[in-house]
Amino acid sequence: MKRWILLLALLAGAAAAQPRPADYPTRPLRMISGGLPGSQSDLVGRYIAERLAARLGQPVVMDIRNGANGAVALEYMARQPPDGHTIFYGAAAWVVSNIALQPSLPFDMLRDFRPVTRFGVPPQCLIVRAGLPVRSAREFFALAAAQPGRLTYASFGIGSTSHLQMEFLKHMTRTDLLHVPFRGSAPAMQEVAAGRVDAFLIDFAPSRAFLESGQARCLAITGQNRWPEFPDVPTFAEAGYPLELIGWHAFFVQAAVPDAIVEFLHAEVSRIVQSEEGRAALLRLGLFPVLDGPAETARIHRADLERWREAVRISGARPE
Repeated sequence: MKRWILLLALLAGAAAAQPRPADYPTRPLRMISGGLPGSQSDLVGRYIAERLAARLGQPVVMDIRNGANGAVALEYMARQPPDGHTIFYGAAAWVVSNIALQPSLPFDMLRDFRPVTRFGVPPQCLIVRAGLPVRSAREFFALAAAQPGRLTYASFGIGSTSHLQMEFLKHMTRTDLLHVPFRGSAPAMQEVAAGRVDAFLIDFAPSRAFLESGQARCLAITGQNRWPEFPDVPTFAEAGYPLELIGWHAFFVQAAVPDAIVEFLHAEVSRIVQSEEGRAALLRLGLFPVLDGPAETARIHRADLERWREAVRISGARPE
Protein backbone atom coordinates (compact mmCIF):
# COMPACT_ATOMS: atom_id res chain seq x y z
CA MET A 1 0.00 0.00 0.00
CA LYS A 2 2.86 2.42 0.80
CA ARG A 3 4.50 1.71 -2.58
CA TRP A 4 1.15 2.37 -4.30
CA ILE A 5 0.74 5.76 -2.55
CA LEU A 6 4.37 6.68 -3.36
CA LEU A 7 3.80 5.85 -7.03
CA LEU A 8 0.71 8.08 -7.09
CA ALA A 9 2.74 10.91 -5.59
CA LEU A 10 5.57 10.52 -8.11
CA LEU A 11 3.19 10.43 -11.07
CA ALA A 12 1.28 13.43 -9.76
CA GLY A 13 4.53 15.32 -9.34
CA ALA A 14 5.42 14.63 -12.95
CA ALA A 15 1.98 15.85 -14.08
CA ALA A 16 2.15 19.01 -11.97
CA ALA A 17 4.57 20.78 -14.30
CA GLN A 18 2.07 21.12 -17.17
CA PRO A 19 1.29 24.79 -17.97
CA ARG A 20 -2.21 25.99 -18.84
CA PRO A 21 -2.64 26.25 -22.65
CA ALA A 22 -3.34 29.72 -23.99
CA ASP A 23 -7.04 30.58 -24.25
CA TYR A 24 -8.22 27.35 -22.63
CA PRO A 25 -10.83 26.86 -21.45
CA THR A 26 -12.86 29.76 -22.83
CA ARG A 27 -16.33 28.43 -21.94
CA PRO A 28 -17.99 25.71 -19.81
CA LEU A 29 -16.88 22.12 -20.37
CA ARG A 30 -19.18 19.14 -20.80
CA MET A 31 -18.40 15.69 -19.47
CA ILE A 32 -20.20 13.19 -21.72
CA SER A 33 -21.20 9.91 -20.07
CA GLY A 34 -23.02 6.78 -21.17
CA GLY A 35 -24.06 5.81 -17.65
CA LEU A 36 -27.40 6.11 -15.91
CA PRO A 37 -28.14 8.87 -13.37
CA GLY A 38 -26.97 7.71 -9.95
CA SER A 39 -24.64 5.07 -11.37
CA GLN A 40 -21.00 4.77 -10.32
CA SER A 41 -19.81 6.62 -13.42
CA ASP A 42 -22.31 9.40 -12.78
CA LEU A 43 -21.34 9.82 -9.13
CA VAL A 44 -17.59 9.71 -9.80
CA GLY A 45 -17.97 11.96 -12.83
CA ARG A 46 -19.87 14.58 -10.85
CA TYR A 47 -17.28 14.47 -8.06
CA ILE A 48 -14.40 15.08 -10.47
CA ALA A 49 -16.37 17.59 -12.56
CA GLU A 50 -17.07 19.77 -9.51
CA ARG A 51 -13.41 19.88 -8.51
CA LEU A 52 -12.18 20.27 -12.07
CA ALA A 53 -14.48 23.27 -12.48
CA ALA A 54 -12.95 24.91 -9.41
CA ARG A 55 -9.47 24.42 -10.84
CA LEU A 56 -10.28 25.56 -14.38
CA GLY A 57 -12.49 28.50 -13.50
CA GLN A 58 -15.25 27.23 -15.79
CA PRO A 59 -18.30 25.03 -15.04
CA VAL A 60 -17.96 21.34 -15.95
CA VAL A 61 -21.44 19.95 -16.67
CA MET A 62 -22.36 16.26 -16.78
CA ASP A 63 -24.12 15.36 -20.03
CA ILE A 64 -25.62 11.86 -19.79
CA ARG A 65 -26.45 10.15 -23.09
CA ASN A 66 -27.33 6.59 -22.19
CA GLY A 67 -27.91 3.88 -24.78
CA ALA A 68 -26.31 1.00 -26.69
CA ASN A 69 -23.79 0.37 -23.90
CA GLY A 70 -22.02 3.69 -24.36
CA ALA A 71 -22.16 3.79 -28.17
CA VAL A 72 -24.78 6.57 -28.21
CA ALA A 73 -22.57 8.81 -26.06
CA LEU A 74 -19.41 8.02 -28.05
CA GLU A 75 -21.08 8.69 -31.40
CA TYR A 76 -22.29 12.03 -30.07
CA MET A 77 -18.84 12.81 -28.66
CA ALA A 78 -17.19 12.09 -32.01
CA ARG A 79 -19.28 14.85 -33.64
CA GLN A 80 -18.26 17.60 -31.19
CA PRO A 81 -15.53 20.16 -31.98
CA PRO A 82 -12.09 18.78 -30.99
CA ASP A 83 -11.18 21.77 -28.82
CA GLY A 84 -11.04 20.11 -25.38
CA HIS A 85 -14.36 21.54 -24.19
CA THR A 86 -16.03 18.12 -24.30
CA ILE A 87 -14.56 15.24 -22.29
CA PHE A 88 -15.76 11.66 -22.44
CA TYR A 89 -16.06 9.63 -19.24
CA GLY A 90 -15.00 6.20 -20.46
CA ALA A 91 -15.83 3.12 -18.43
CA ALA A 92 -14.29 -0.07 -19.82
CA ALA A 93 -17.76 -1.45 -20.55
CA TRP A 94 -18.17 1.33 -23.16
CA VAL A 95 -14.66 1.83 -24.53
CA VAL A 96 -13.33 -1.74 -24.40
CA SER A 97 -15.80 -4.62 -24.11
CA ASN A 98 -18.56 -3.02 -26.20
CA ILE A 99 -16.01 -2.05 -28.85
CA ALA A 100 -14.76 -5.64 -28.90
CA LEU A 101 -18.32 -6.90 -29.24
CA GLN A 102 -19.42 -4.54 -32.04
CA PRO A 103 -16.89 -4.12 -34.88
CA SER A 104 -19.29 -2.08 -37.05
CA LEU A 105 -19.96 0.95 -34.87
CA PRO A 106 -20.20 4.34 -36.63
CA PHE A 107 -16.89 5.46 -35.13
CA ASP A 108 -13.44 3.97 -34.58
CA MET A 109 -12.51 4.02 -30.89
CA LEU A 110 -8.75 3.99 -31.54
CA ARG A 111 -8.77 6.32 -34.54
CA ASP A 112 -11.34 8.91 -33.46
CA PHE A 113 -10.46 9.28 -29.76
CA ARG A 114 -7.39 9.60 -27.58
CA PRO A 115 -7.10 8.98 -23.84
CA VAL A 116 -6.37 11.71 -21.34
CA THR A 117 -5.84 9.63 -18.21
CA ARG A 118 -6.91 6.35 -16.63
CA PHE A 119 -7.78 7.24 -13.05
CA GLY A 120 -9.70 4.40 -11.39
CA VAL A 121 -10.09 0.63 -11.30
CA PRO A 122 -13.34 -0.79 -9.87
CA PRO A 123 -12.75 -4.20 -8.32
CA GLN A 124 -15.48 -6.55 -9.49
CA CYS A 125 -16.64 -9.24 -7.16
CA LEU A 126 -17.97 -12.74 -7.72
CA ILE A 127 -21.20 -12.40 -5.73
CA VAL A 128 -23.28 -15.43 -4.74
CA ARG A 129 -26.68 -15.63 -3.07
CA ALA A 130 -26.60 -16.18 0.68
CA GLY A 131 -28.14 -19.67 0.49
CA LEU A 132 -25.58 -21.12 -1.93
CA PRO A 133 -23.43 -23.63 0.02
CA VAL A 134 -20.02 -22.26 -1.04
CA ARG A 135 -17.52 -20.06 0.76
CA SER A 136 -14.78 -19.65 -1.85
CA ALA A 137 -14.33 -19.37 -5.60
CA ARG A 138 -12.90 -22.90 -5.69
CA GLU A 139 -15.96 -24.27 -3.93
CA PHE A 140 -18.22 -22.36 -6.32
CA PHE A 141 -16.59 -23.76 -9.46
CA ALA A 142 -16.41 -27.22 -7.91
CA LEU A 143 -20.16 -27.09 -7.31
CA ALA A 144 -20.68 -25.86 -10.88
CA ALA A 145 -18.59 -28.75 -12.21
CA ALA A 146 -20.64 -31.23 -10.18
CA GLN A 147 -23.94 -29.80 -11.47
CA PRO A 148 -23.43 -28.85 -15.14
CA GLY A 149 -25.93 -26.28 -16.33
CA ARG A 150 -27.72 -26.09 -12.96
CA LEU A 151 -26.13 -22.98 -11.44
CA THR A 152 -27.18 -19.63 -12.87
CA TYR A 153 -25.34 -16.34 -13.17
CA ALA A 154 -26.67 -12.85 -13.84
CA SER A 155 -25.26 -10.16 -16.09
CA PHE A 156 -26.33 -6.62 -16.90
CA GLY A 157 -26.69 -7.50 -20.58
CA ILE A 158 -25.44 -9.73 -23.37
CA GLY A 159 -21.89 -8.74 -24.23
CA SER A 160 -21.48 -6.71 -21.03
CA THR A 161 -18.34 -7.01 -18.92
CA SER A 162 -20.28 -9.10 -16.39
CA HIS A 163 -21.30 -11.52 -19.16
CA LEU A 164 -17.91 -11.79 -20.87
CA GLN A 165 -15.95 -12.16 -17.63
CA MET A 166 -18.14 -15.03 -16.45
CA GLU A 167 -17.96 -16.72 -19.84
CA PHE A 168 -14.17 -16.45 -19.69
CA LEU A 169 -14.21 -17.99 -16.19
CA LYS A 170 -16.44 -20.80 -17.48
CA HIS A 171 -13.87 -21.43 -20.21
CA MET A 172 -10.99 -21.30 -17.74
CA THR A 173 -12.64 -23.67 -15.24
CA ARG A 174 -14.37 -25.88 -17.83
CA THR A 175 -17.71 -25.47 -16.10
CA ASP A 176 -21.23 -24.93 -17.43
CA LEU A 177 -23.29 -22.09 -15.94
CA LEU A 178 -26.63 -20.80 -17.22
CA HIS A 179 -26.56 -17.12 -18.24
CA VAL A 180 -29.50 -14.95 -17.12
CA PRO A 181 -29.15 -11.45 -18.65
CA PHE A 182 -30.85 -8.37 -17.21
CA ARG A 183 -31.17 -4.78 -18.37
CA GLY A 184 -28.95 -3.19 -15.77
CA SER A 185 -26.97 -4.17 -12.69
CA ALA A 186 -29.63 -3.13 -10.15
CA PRO A 187 -32.30 -5.68 -11.19
CA ALA A 188 -29.65 -8.36 -11.60
CA MET A 189 -28.30 -7.77 -8.10
CA GLN A 190 -31.80 -7.77 -6.64
CA GLU A 191 -32.51 -11.20 -8.14
CA VAL A 192 -29.30 -12.60 -6.66
CA ALA A 193 -30.12 -11.12 -3.25
CA ALA A 194 -33.61 -12.60 -3.47
CA GLY A 195 -32.09 -16.04 -4.09
CA ARG A 196 -33.51 -16.50 -7.59
CA VAL A 197 -30.12 -16.33 -9.34
CA ASP A 198 -26.98 -17.96 -7.96
CA ALA A 199 -24.15 -15.60 -8.90
CA PHE A 200 -23.19 -12.24 -10.40
CA LEU A 201 -19.80 -10.71 -11.21
CA ILE A 202 -20.20 -6.99 -10.50
CA ASP A 203 -18.50 -4.05 -8.77
CA PHE A 204 -19.18 -2.99 -5.20
CA ALA A 205 -21.33 0.04 -6.04
CA PRO A 206 -24.61 -1.89 -6.60
CA SER A 207 -23.72 -4.82 -4.35
CA ARG A 208 -22.33 -3.27 -1.15
CA ALA A 209 -25.68 -2.94 0.64
CA PHE A 210 -26.55 -6.58 -0.06
CA LEU A 211 -23.14 -7.76 1.13
CA GLU A 212 -23.43 -5.74 4.32
CA SER A 213 -26.94 -7.07 5.01
CA GLY A 214 -25.82 -10.68 4.51
CA GLN A 215 -28.12 -11.26 1.51
CA ALA A 216 -25.11 -12.09 -0.66
CA ARG A 217 -21.43 -13.03 -0.29
CA CYS A 218 -18.31 -12.01 -2.19
CA LEU A 219 -15.96 -14.88 -3.05
CA ALA A 220 -13.19 -13.20 -5.07
CA ILE A 221 -12.42 -9.86 -6.70
CA THR A 222 -10.71 -8.77 -9.91
CA GLY A 223 -7.50 -6.73 -9.98
CA GLN A 224 -4.22 -6.93 -8.10
CA ASN A 225 -5.28 -5.59 -4.69
CA ARG A 226 -7.72 -6.68 -2.02
CA TRP A 227 -10.50 -4.21 -1.29
CA PRO A 228 -10.01 -2.31 2.03
CA GLU A 229 -13.66 -2.79 3.10
CA PHE A 230 -13.46 -6.57 2.58
CA PRO A 231 -9.82 -7.45 3.33
CA ASP A 232 -10.57 -11.17 3.77
CA VAL A 233 -11.79 -11.56 0.18
CA PRO A 234 -8.95 -12.78 -2.08
CA THR A 235 -8.28 -11.64 -5.62
CA PHE A 236 -9.05 -14.09 -8.43
CA ALA A 237 -5.30 -14.55 -8.90
CA GLU A 238 -4.89 -15.45 -5.22
CA ALA A 239 -7.78 -17.89 -5.58
CA GLY A 240 -6.02 -19.58 -8.49
CA TYR A 241 -7.91 -17.95 -11.39
CA PRO A 242 -5.76 -15.37 -13.24
CA LEU A 243 -8.63 -13.32 -14.64
CA GLU A 244 -7.02 -10.45 -16.58
CA LEU A 245 -10.32 -8.98 -17.80
CA ILE A 246 -10.75 -6.03 -15.45
CA GLY A 247 -12.72 -2.83 -15.66
CA TRP A 248 -11.32 0.67 -15.42
CA HIS A 249 -12.39 4.30 -15.76
CA ALA A 250 -10.65 6.93 -17.90
CA PHE A 251 -11.21 10.21 -19.67
CA PHE A 252 -11.03 10.55 -23.45
CA VAL A 253 -11.17 13.40 -25.94
CA GLN A 254 -11.35 13.50 -29.73
CA ALA A 255 -8.17 12.46 -31.53
CA ALA A 256 -7.59 15.96 -32.95
CA VAL A 257 -7.49 17.70 -29.56
CA PRO A 258 -4.04 19.36 -29.22
CA ASP A 259 -1.37 17.67 -27.10
CA ALA A 260 -1.06 20.70 -24.81
CA ILE A 261 -4.73 20.45 -23.78
CA VAL A 262 -4.53 16.68 -23.28
CA GLU A 263 -1.48 16.98 -21.04
CA PHE A 264 -3.03 19.87 -19.13
CA LEU A 265 -6.25 17.95 -18.47
CA HIS A 266 -4.24 14.90 -17.39
CA ALA A 267 -2.32 17.04 -14.90
CA GLU A 268 -5.47 18.63 -13.49
CA VAL A 269 -7.34 15.32 -13.08
CA SER A 270 -4.21 13.81 -11.53
CA ARG A 271 -4.09 16.53 -8.87
CA ILE A 272 -7.68 15.74 -7.95
CA VAL A 273 -7.22 11.96 -7.86
CA GLN A 274 -3.90 11.93 -6.00
CA SER A 275 -5.06 14.25 -3.22
CA GLU A 276 -5.91 12.68 0.12
CA GLU A 277 -9.51 13.75 -0.28
CA GLY A 278 -9.64 12.44 -3.86
CA ARG A 279 -8.23 9.02 -2.98
CA ALA A 280 -10.72 8.66 -0.12
CA ALA A 281 -13.63 9.75 -2.33
CA LEU A 282 -12.79 7.31 -5.13
CA LEU A 283 -12.42 4.45 -2.67
CA ARG A 284 -15.78 5.38 -1.13
CA LEU A 285 -17.32 5.33 -4.62
CA GLY A 286 -15.83 1.93 -5.45
CA LEU A 287 -12.65 2.74 -7.37
CA PHE A 288 -8.98 2.07 -6.66
CA PRO A 289 -7.29 5.38 -7.62
CA VAL A 290 -4.65 4.99 -10.34
CA LEU A 291 -2.72 7.54 -12.40
CA ASP A 292 -1.88 6.59 -15.98
CA GLY A 293 -1.05 9.28 -18.51
CA PRO A 294 -2.17 9.44 -22.14
CA ALA A 295 0.51 7.13 -23.56
CA GLU A 296 0.20 4.46 -20.86
CA THR A 297 -3.59 4.56 -20.98
CA ALA A 298 -3.44 4.12 -24.76
CA ARG A 299 -1.16 1.08 -24.32
CA ILE A 300 -3.49 -0.47 -21.72
CA HIS A 301 -6.50 0.29 -23.91
CA ARG A 302 -5.07 -1.51 -26.95
CA ALA A 303 -3.91 -4.51 -24.92
CA ASP A 304 -7.26 -4.83 -23.17
CA LEU A 305 -9.14 -4.63 -26.47
CA GLU A 306 -7.33 -7.76 -27.60
CA ARG A 307 -8.17 -9.55 -24.34
CA TRP A 308 -11.85 -8.63 -24.57
CA ARG A 309 -12.01 -9.64 -28.24
CA GLU A 310 -10.78 -13.07 -27.19
CA ALA A 311 -13.45 -13.15 -24.47
CA VAL A 312 -16.10 -12.26 -27.06
CA ARG A 313 -14.85 -15.10 -29.28
CA ILE A 314 -14.95 -17.58 -26.38
CA SER A 315 -18.43 -16.48 -25.29
CA GLY A 316 -19.95 -16.50 -28.76
CA ALA A 317 -21.78 -13.29 -27.81
CA ARG A 318 -23.42 -11.25 -30.54
CA PRO A 319 -24.74 -7.66 -30.37
CA GLU A 320 -28.40 -7.50 -29.35
